Amino acid sequence: SEESFRQNVGDFLEVLYERNSRAHVVIVMNKVDEVAISRNELNERCKLHVQSCLGHFRKIREAQICQMSKLQGAGGFKNNNYIAGRLDFLDSQQISVEEEVLLTSAATCEGVQGLWNLLLRLSENANLLPSLQTWLPTAWVNVEDKLVQPTSHRSVPITDVSNAVALSIQHGLTRKGCLLLLDYLYQVGSVLYFSRQVALSNVLFPSSAFVVNVLKAVFRHDHSGLTYDYRFIGAGIAPQQFEHMKCDLVSNGIARIPMLLALWSEFHLTADCHDYIDVFIRLFLAFDFGYLLASSDEVARRLSDTFRRQALAIPTSTTPQMLPLPTDSVSSSSAILTPMIVEPQLTEQSEHSENLICELKENNVGLLLPWLLDEQEPPDVHQIWPQDRKDGTMQVVVKYSFAYTCPLGLFERLSARCHRHSNYVRHVHWRNGLLMCYGPATLLFSCNKKPSSAFICLQGRIATSHYNAVRLWHILLRCVADVEDLLSSI
Repeated sequence: SEESFRQNVGDFLEVLYERNSRAHVVIVMNKVDEVAISRNELNERCKLHVQSCLGHFRKIREAQICQMSKLQGAGGFKNNNYIAGRLDFLDSQQISVEEEVLLTSAATCEGVQGLWNLLLRLSENANLLPSLQTWLPTAWVNVEDKLVQPTSHRSVPITDVSNAVALSIQHGLTRKGCLLLLDYLYQVGSVLYFSRQVALSNVLFPSSAFVVNVLKAVFRHDHSGLTYDYRFIGAGIAPQQFEHMKCDLVSNGIARIPMLLALWSEFHLTADCHDYIDVFIRLFLAFDFGYLLASSDEVARRLSDTFRRQALAIPTSTTPQMLPLPTDSVSSSSAILTPMIVEPQLTEQSEHSENLICELKENNVGLLLPWLLDEQEPPDVHQIWPQDRKDGTMQVVVKYSFAYTCPLGLFERLSARCHRHSNYVRHVHWRNGLLMCYGPATLLFSCNKKPSSAFICLQGRIATSHYNAVRLWHILLRCVADVEDLLSSI
């Protein structure tokens, strides 16, 4: 059905189109030996998958062109060069889908060699993979090999930037050259190094797959099937506590610290790994994946401020920018990136991290993750926000409409980011909405994610007066700035 296609494939294709509208898609049907259908029927399904993907991309592109054409015809936009240029750009974009669907077998690994050959052929296309077939300093290659090589199967692939600097100096690089190398490796996807996030700028993740798997252990929708086992025993969760924490996670989207430790136990992120737990909580807060909830708003805000004390993004003027890689041999790493480097904040914080994690547990602190909330609007919303505005109340509305669909995760991140503003008092929250108060003002944020009619709407109400009008607009502007910042990061 169209709905199942959207959930299983469509969302991924939309993210792909947003990131790179000239991507090359290869469809792989794996474990075909475990499907009880004939080869002819399998081939027909392959053709259907190819046509479905092409049709979905075409629908996205046509919706964007339609919306841009409407803008071009609107007053004030008729002679807008940006709109005209954007239309020309969209008209030239076309994601290609490989017509041959690769079939792989779980039992015999049949088809894996064909996939390997296809990837090798695609890697020869410099337009698809511009970072390949370029010259790099030998020292860079040697340092990368050492960084990404695991020390043991039980080790946690997280290290301090100072360790990478020391390793780089052993291979003849300077500290500046090492930071340039880390930025390059991050931009080509070899490591994760968030130099713009000061709270994480001293942390290096040599394995991006490890970080993805840690996040996947939390952001999944089968938590209702959790049963009490060794993971929860190891995290110090009693059976009666388990049922309460499971209910919090499944029904309210709240992951308590012991629950996180249990979900992460397979990655060796145990209760004694305070530094690593500290790092991931900082990562959740810095990238607006969630926000802290405690026994009181005061405790939650104090702990959030502690974790986020240095989590503000560095201005974009200091962001390293990628330069074209030279075609001949490179003798100096400074030829790769511009030398605008963010110096990492190197601090000794093991004892500090341990104290923080202990305080989180003592205050029963949890991370509220908007992605895990119910999509259904709670029934008590209209008690706080009546559909008909009361007399003597003014309302301001800011609406963002999207050409095809709302960028995935945008509203969830906005919901988490709003919690940074310490004067907000949250009343009701659900997956596609947020109702809160800010002093005398009441705010309702909502999101419609239906294709071709997607929008995010920010509304505010306050008692009518000139002073309140200015005040309400000032409050909403802060949220508008949040939306603009999140949109620019997509």
